[in-house]
Amino acid sequence: MPIDYIYIHIVWSTKNRDAIFSPEEIVRMSKIIDDVATKSKIFLLAVNGYKDHIHCLVQLKRSQSLSSIIQRLKGSSSFIYNKSVANEQKIQWQRGSFSESIQPEAVEKVIKYIRYQEHIHRNREFKFLDFKRWG
Repeated sequence: MPIDYIYIHIVWSTKNRDAIFSPEEIVRMSKIIDDVATKSKIFLLAVNGYKDHIHCLVQLKRSQSLSSIIQRLKGSSSFIYNKSVANEQKIQWQRGSFSESIQPEAVEKVIKYIRYQEHIHRNREFKFLDFKRWG
């Protein structure tokens, strides 16, 4: 049976890697991103982040463009977030993003890695994409 989707882990950061998100703001931004994904028919398996970046795991259909999905998630989330905060609290995303395809067998590990971002960053020096140990 052919597979007509792939799993993509996407990461993007705040402009200048400014550490602007508190744990409460990460929850708020995650809910915004989840709402954007739902309304845009993007199958979002996980979303979370830390002070200066966001992680998402999406299931990308053959008919969907990765660049369009990233643009929608980043652009809409900052627009919605910024409508509800004072000028000094507005966010901007850094240009670009990181993305990688994930094998179906690794999806649960990546979900755990995304889910435990605060724990990962709080308890050890950050090593980018060290999700293999969360299996």
